[in-house]
Amino acid sequence: FRSNWEVSSLDRIQLLLDMKRLCNSQRVKPSDLLSFMEAYKDEKEWSVLEFEVSMLNSLYEYVDESLKKPYQDYARQLLYSAYEVCGWDPKKDEDAYETSARPAILGALCTICEDEEVRGEALRRFNVLMKHNDETVCHTEIRLLCMREGVKEGDELTVSHTINQLMEKYQTTAGAEKRRIISAVGQACYPSLVRRILGFTLDGTVRKQDTYTCFASVVRNRKYHKMCWKYLADNLGNLRDSLKGSFNMLGYFVEAGGSVLDEPSELTEFQAYFAKEENNLKEVSQSISIAEQNIMMNISKKQFMSE
Repeated sequence: FRSNWEVSSLDRIQLLLDMKRLCNSQRVKPSDLLSFMEAYKDEKEWSVLEFEVSMLNSLYEYVDESLKKPYQDYARQLLYSAYEVCGWDPKKDEDAYETSARPAILGALCTICEDEEVRGEALRRFNVLMKHNDETVCHTEIRLLCMREGVKEGDELTVSHTINQLMEKYQTTAGAEKRRIISAVGQACYPSLVRRILGFTLDGTVRKQDTYTCFASVVRNRKYHKMCWKYLADNLGNLRDSLKGSFNMLGYFVEAGGSVLDEPSELTEFQAYFAKEENNLKEVSQSISIAEQNIMMNISKKQFMSE
């Protein structure tokens, strides 16, 4: 776009959404979508920038390791100028859209771009929170992304200690903060710790209403998300007993556990598992069907994205 006033911010979002839908329906290649997004490199509207971040996150799921560095550079090019404007802390009388976009932009620079400067500041603020319980430096708006970076930093013993500290905080804090903590710890970068966090869904560590949030936090772990399927398959009966009386929560587990699968062999494994009489639970039959359809869509999309 030669200038932002030629196309309204709502229309610019709609154009991105249309391109995303075309890509999802395999009518537009990911490379063409990325080329189209270059038109947004000077974007100033926060609502549009937040949607850009959503697009970058969606595409990042399918980025091959060999293309990771170019993709990181591309995302950083799109977002860094916005980061320089929004910074880390809210300004007096700032636009509500800027407030909403800030954690998305910072999160993408940490998670997608692995930007050392931005990650370093997130870790600094996280350490201030944990050492001094300073909730102004690590304010509500950015606290989740700072916690996520905190549980990814250090060797296994260090990360285990960080998780212990956060879970101690979980026991003494209010509902919204509990959910932030549970959403963060699933990003742990060691499989033994990921297994431990998945175990929170059954061992009483978290409240019953937080068990799915705990599971979903690992579903979002780019490196270890497939551990969710194994955990679900190994513990379906236990989860069923534990979640009795919880409206369709087991169905959410089934749908999320299947959503991490994207290979034909994994689809076969999923179908064989739920074909067994003891696993083909009537109360989640619709969720099993939804998960199966999602896996087939994942396989198709992954093949298309890698072409």
